[in-house]
Amino acid sequence: FAIVLVVLVAVGWGYQVEYQRKAIPGYIVAESRERILMKAVLAIKEKPILGWGWSQFSRAFTQIDYPEHFLVDAYVDRTHASVLEYGVAGGILAMVLYGWITINAVGKLWRSPSLAGRTLGLMAGLYFVYSQTNVTSITTDYLFWVAVGVACRG
Repeated sequence: FAIVLVVLVAVGWGYQVEYQRKAIPGYIVAESRERILMKAVLAIKEKPILGWGWSQFSRAFTQIDYPEHFLVDAYVDRTHASVLEYGVAGGILAMVLYGWITINAVGKLWRSPSLAGRTLGLMAGLYFVYSQTNVTSITTDYLFWVAVGVACRG
């Protein structure tokens, strides 16, 4: 866990340093990850209990102006972070529940006596990290939820 955390911090720091080096003062990129993530946080803040509904981030993205209004804005239909995706879709409770399910499934699979179970636990853990920085496909989502199902079964 410590190694993964150190790698994530190092990658994030390297990305931030490179971003700052290339940044033009006062210039805002409409499709920047920082803007997308901040709009997701503001969407959760606006509807914290029930959220915006399943697959409604594009609607939330267009209704929240951050840091300013764009006449022609980027089309963004996913948050690029699965935890925030569940928060926007179902509110804070959904976000917490998703995190709890993930932590329990990965932990249970990681402690599995079988190699297949530990492999699924590693895969689910890697999926969780990967899904915080990238839009995932239905295939990777499916494999993650299969791993959660296996953890619940055993």
